[in-house]
Amino acid sequence: MTKTADALGGFLLYNVCMSDKIKRVKITELQPDPNNLNQHTQRGHTIVENSMRRRGIGRGILAAGKGVDNLVVLAGNLTLEKAVDAGFENVILVHTTGKDLVVNVRDDIAPNSAEAIALAIEDNESSKQSYNPDVEVLAALAQGENAVLAALRNEDKILNSVIEGIGLPDENAGADTEPEISRADELREKWQTATGQLWQLGRHRLLCGDSTKREDVERVMGGEKCETLLFDPEWDECYTTHPKYESAIVFSDGGRISDCIRLFGAPTWLFVWDCVSSWYTPNRPLKRIKICLWYGAIESYNFDGWHYGDSGMARDVRNSRGSYKFTPDPRGKHLSDLFSLPISKFHAESEHNHSKPIDWVTMLIANCTRGIVYD
Repeated sequence: MTKTADALGGFLLYNVCMSDKIKRVKITELQPDPNNLNQHTQRGHTIVENSMRRRGIGRGILAAGKGVDNLVVLAGNLTLEKAVDAGFENVILVHTTGKDLVVNVRDDIAPNSAEAIALAIEDNESSKQSYNPDVEVLAALAQGENAVLAALRNEDKILNSVIEGIGLPDENAGADTEPEISRADELREKWQTATGQLWQLGRHRLLCGDSTKREDVERVMGGEKCETLLFDPEWDECYTTHPKYESAIVFSDGGRISDCIRLFGAPTWLFVWDCVSSWYTPNRPLKRIKICLWYGAIESYNFDGWHYGDSGMARDVRNSRGSYKFTPDPRGKHLSDLFSLPISKFHAESEHNHSKPIDWVTMLIANCTRGIVYD
């Protein structure tokens, strides 16, 4: 808008110019930053998701758009992840060159209201509670003369002090370092567990032992023959042989499924936990989904083995074939090929970040296995 333009003409010109800079697009046009330092914390996941689901979006996110088709999120990767999990489909893009301050105005919230105060607290606290920098990623970006941040570190002393404050690994450190102290001793003391203990839990037996030792396996089996194997190894383990079982439930992800097929052969069926947010993860979509390969006789599958959740309400359904009334099973949901649950929300509330949904695992065992199951 020029100084000589009249009020109306200037306003129209301003809006025409800004229309190219502000647009609504699908959230899928945003990609998380592959160089994101922040691994986040479970507490941060919980705060952001709770705030977003209860009070909607507060602060926006920052993305880089020069020379790319899909914008890359620089700040707000967790916000993007939680927005996808919460079902947000659209984003409003405001294109700038860093010379304008963009303000997200919530017209539905009054200043000094309970919702406004809660949003401000959650915004500040989530930034503090969720910050968990990966120093190895930082080292790859900032350490050494050829690092991408090397020149900026020399020019910008404050940026350099921030990076040093995060802490870079010692380039001259030797390979022999003290192991990180785990909580194993603390938990053993709390629960008074010890190697060799055999726990009888109703019809189930649990041994504090080593599954690679024949004597331990024979002890926990108590002379009985195991018919089904539950195979869920550490992700970095690679096995070349396995005992023969009548059936098996094998857990994997897209990156390790080929190892499982080489080991067990072609499965009878595949079940997938979609993790909900898998589709937007850049360069590794199959790493996000969790796969269960089932090996067994298809005629032995128990369609009525287990149900979960609430049945839901009866409703009218209309499609190209007409309309009908759908009445859900009063026992809840059945096991299907695809189990849907946001992984980030689930792991934020779990003991560790490799947990699997208990409903999914329960249905897999109840519907697909027979006899004694060996885990």
